[in-house]
Amino acid sequence: MKNIFLLGVLFLGCASHHGEVFPKPPAPAALTITPNQTTYDQVVTSKTTPGDCIELSDKKYCRWEKDTLVFNKNIYLKEIAPKDSSLDYIGLVKTLGDVSQTGRNVWLTPAKKSMNPNGLEWKSHLQVLEATFSTSGMHIVQDVKDADQIIKVSFGMKQLNTENYSRSLKYTSHLKTKPENEIWSISITSQGEGHDLKKVLPALASIAKSHLTKFREENREFKVSESDINIVAFKDFTNSPQ
Repeated sequence: MKNIFLLGVLFLGCASHHGEVFPKPPAPAALTITPNQTTYDQVVTSKTTPGDCIELSDKKYCRWEKDTLVFNKNIYLKEIAPKDSSLDYIGLVKTLGDVSQTGRNVWLTPAKKSMNPNGLEWKSHLQVLEATFSTSGMHIVQDVKDADQIIKVSFGMKQLNTENYSRSLKYTSHLKTKPENEIWSISITSQGEGHDLKKVLPALASIAKSHLTKFREENREFKVSESDINIVAFKDFTNSPQ
């Protein structure tokens, strides 16, 4: 439980015409932040407006000093403490096409025929993959007949040497009416020590999301820490390990 002191104005004691000194008012009381009770507005009033805040569906994530405070429908839920050490994601992002040409209803499927859409590997990562789109104003449909576009997804990891791995994630959009034509694509590649796909893939998906919401054709390098609030929030939202 986290205590944040209410802002107050301290009044200096002043002398009356008899020379008496009035006592100072009591110190401001501490606001006890209680999960599922304290509101975002109460927390802001008690201190100052927090730093960076991002919203994913009904959840709001705000950086406060080194912690990340989590609110659900503006009710305080919990805090996420920073890790003792964090990895940097360094890699290349490549975007092609025009995302504005397509509708908002999307259906995800593996790009590789060797990956079974009903298999455990695909299903274990599906929540993260879908969140890239559901948190970007798109709607995930469960039947291809309801889709405006088909998103083919490929992801994986390859060991380069004893310490480093190559990690990749690619989304490619196809119109349902013309599945052979590519409309747009986002490709993320990164090299580093992290080799747990359950930890790495949400970070790559978070980077892809940032380019999906502000789409433009580009081919550039990136460097982002896993302590970045966008990655911290995305991992928590998808219940991925921090």
